[in-house]
Amino acid sequence: MPLDAIKIHRQDGIELATCADRHARVCTDRPFWLTRPCPSWCDGHHHDRDGGNDRTHMSAWRGAVPLVLEDGSAMGRGLPYQPEYASLYLLQGMYERKPRIWCGKGESNQGWHMTAAEARELAATTTAAADLADQAYEGAPSAVLTKLAA
Repeated sequence: MPLDAIKIHRQDGIELATCADRHARVCTDRPFWLTRPCPSWCDGHHHDRDGGNDRTHMSAWRGAVPLVLEDGSAMGRGLPYQPEYASLYLLQGMYERKPRIWCGKGESNQGWHMTAAEARELAATTTAAADLADQAYEGAPSAVLTKLAA
């Protein structure tokens, strides 16, 4: 095959001549193990060197709720204390069909995974608890207890 008939692709300043047919993935920024496009919410931080457990889509979106009743922590000598916070984000292993929601304390591994349905149920239960706490604080009769008992 004449050299000018080979498709040349430039990636990161390197010219690659194996960008057709079965070798086409060599010319993409996608890691070799990523066989499908990332979900729309994925941060896209994947590498060829990612091992089995690291081959996970993680959301660019991060939810953080300050936990002012928890002890804060110093970020370094002479720096002010930072509040603890609840951290939420999505993740999905490369062989999983649906994402999981991580809810934990800060950037620690103290937390749990939830399905979307479980997260909605937790949100509804948390809202009911917040309503109950607000009513107790205001000294109002608790209609929420009746609603929860039903």
